[in-house]
Amino acid sequence: MAEKDFEMFRCFKDGMVLQRESDVKIWGFAKKGTVITLEFDSHTYEAEADESGEFVFDIKTGNAGGPYFMKVSSENYSEEINDIFLGDVYIASGQSNMELHIERTIDLIGNRIEDINYPMIREFRVPEQIRFGGYDRQFNGGDWLKASDKNDILNMSAAAFHFAEQIFLSEGIPVGIINNSIGGTPIEAHLPEEVLAKYKIYDDEIEKCRDDKYVKKVQEEDAACMDRWYKELDEKDKGIIDGKPVYAECDYDDSGWESYMVPDTFHHTALKDFHGSLWFRKEFDIPKDFLIDDVMLRLGAVIDADRVYLNGEPVGATEYMYPPRRYPLKPGILKHGKNILAVRLIINRGTGGFVKGKKYCLQGKNYIYEGSYAGTAGMPEDADVSNGRWEFDLSGEWKYAVGAEMEVLPLMTFFQYKPSGLYNSMMKPLERYTFKGGLWYQGESNAGAPEQYASLMKDLITCWRKWFGENLPFFYVQLPQFDDPSQEQMQDKWYEFREIQRQTLEINNTAMAVAIDIGESNDLHPQNKETLGKRLALAALNMIYGKDIEYSGPVAECAYGDSKKNTVTIEFSHCAGGIKLVNDNYGYFEVCSKGVEWIKVAGYRAEDNKIILECPKDDIQYSRVRYAWFNDPCKPPVYNAAGLPASPFINGIL
Repeated sequence: MAEKDFEMFRCFKDGMVLQRESDVKIWGFAKKGTVITLEFDSHTYEAEADESGEFVFDIKTGNAGGPYFMKVSSENYSEEINDIFLGDVYIASGQSNMELHIERTIDLIGNRIEDINYPMIREFRVPEQIRFGGYDRQFNGGDWLKASDKNDILNMSAAAFHFAEQIFLSEGIPVGIINNSIGGTPIEAHLPEEVLAKYKIYDDEIEKCRDDKYVKKVQEEDAACMDRWYKELDEKDKGIIDGKPVYAECDYDDSGWESYMVPDTFHHTALKDFHGSLWFRKEFDIPKDFLIDDVMLRLGAVIDADRVYLNGEPVGATEYMYPPRRYPLKPGILKHGKNILAVRLIINRGTGGFVKGKKYCLQGKNYIYEGSYAGTAGMPEDADVSNGRWEFDLSGEWKYAVGAEMEVLPLMTFFQYKPSGLYNSMMKPLERYTFKGGLWYQGESNAGAPEQYASLMKDLITCWRKWFGENLPFFYVQLPQFDDPSQEQMQDKWYEFREIQRQTLEINNTAMAVAIDIGESNDLHPQNKETLGKRLALAALNMIYGKDIEYSGPVAECAYGDSKKNTVTIEFSHCAGGIKLVNDNYGYFEVCSKGVEWIKVAGYRAEDNKIILECPKDDIQYSRVRYAWFNDPCKPPVYNAAGLPASPFINGIL
């Protein structure tokens, strides 16, 4: 076999999507002076590796379609890239809610996963890699996933896939997504050092992280600290003897344990400041009529980590609080009659517990009663049947005991969150790729500093347009409703942050998907990415593809008052078909004047593109009005005829 004397940039491989009808760069790496030939779509191109060891081809792509193949050759070596499509390519970036895989939304997408078959929708997931004090030019891996392979589909970004699906269904063209989002990353991790320099506040972190020895030392110390903490926890845990989880055994006597009602967090209990391990046990009986060969155990969401046992057998484990606990049970573990469920709950910092508003249950395929589906007749009180499935509730009284009490686990250093680290390694290498538009879902990690975010967001859009094309269409997500279950009282003011995001609409060729009605109050990672993707796609279909459709919910433009009538009128744009009020959540509108606290309005009505507020006090000149001005506005009343919600806002009154 000929020696491989060049390497293509990792995005250029089988299954790739290139931007149609564009001047596109294709590049790779070789020893200086190596001459490389590229054959594509009946054209031949030639390039020579420069001083830095890079070669670049400038090619002109044709109309949407495919599949094509590409042959890249040197004097001694050649390789083919197959299954190439020309279509529209989007960069998708941000933190965990853009990264979130379809697999994490399986409860909503459900059986539809079996019917998804879009071979022309593809996603390249950039592998996580971080660098400081320099740039990477190559990714350390990555493949193009196809929305025609079930395993690939489950690993695609849910938000980006649903966006791409709508574009494909409308336009019938291939859609490619390049996704370099990483969970937990603040916006400054996505920006270059030279852009962050003007803020000064990032200088010290950037300087420290340039020292590879420092980074390696901290990583090693953090890993050693975590290992020591968990090793000590296991050694001290009274529920583990000689490595065996004795508190999970079926015949263990838990009669002396205390009771606890699950689900609930520990904020108002003696366990509020507890760190270490707690063991919870639940005894329950499964009726003999339940089919138990295909059963899912659901344990909602747990703060922080868990190890779960059923009848003494391990059935699942999760290392941190966010993923939904869905544990499929192997045949033979669940039994008719008596069962013992044991959960080892590990709390490393903060306040632990079981998040309320989630399902804690067993779900099975079918329930048979006297040889036929029972419906609800004759069902045990703690069982529920719908659509041929049974559900057995596990909430209620459990027993618990302390395994081991520990000091708080020291905070780890997440270098992927540090300024510029993600940009240097996961965005810089992409700057020559050609994109149709950009998708951005990020902000949770910056919600504590909304004023600073306004400037950073403008910097991000400016950078993307410098790298990927002047006036690149930029579509982003406004943070949804949320009331952090891990905190007794949520500290970050997401309502202020949403207003900063709304004001970003002042930048030309941007659009914002409002999500306050499709989040989950008790979950940082809401599952309804399908509606979210559709809302992002509406903006693209209007602004890029010229469709005459409404793509935004009502946007407050101005407000003016009438002190004699005790009213404030708000005028909106994006309300073709008029304002639609879907409920009577009067507390969502508030007014205030100088020296007067915010007051909830007494009522309101809609007239065309206006909402008229009935104010509660006479002869007061109100100066400001606000809407949905709290963290968790889960039932907003204001929509337009297209079914899109109004953004939360705060406005001065003229």
